[in-house]
Amino acid sequence: MQAHGNNLRLNPTKTKVMLVSRRGKIRPPTSGIVQGTKVVDSMSIVGVTITSDLKSEQHLCKTLSSAALSMFAVGTLRNHWPIGLQAYYIGLRY
Repeated sequence: MQAHGNNLRLNPTKTKVMLVSRRGKIRPPTSGIVQGTKVVDSMSIVGVTITSDLKSEQHLCKTLSSAALSMFAVGTLRNHWPIGLQAYYIGLRY
């Protein structure tokens, strides 16, 4: 493996393996997987979730759900803001 050739050691408890296929059927490899690693169907890399079929639907659903919750919170705060404070805020904006 390339890691051993470059004097790197992989920690099997922290390492995840995702088998990627564009055609849907994944044949398990016969060699090359470090013993003790966990094979996963999706993983999050730099905040983006990607599945083994190279789709990002899971990431999109999570992002849209978070945005909807934030918009609900903003609307709730806006509707319950005291009237005097609203007038003061509007006065500052203009």
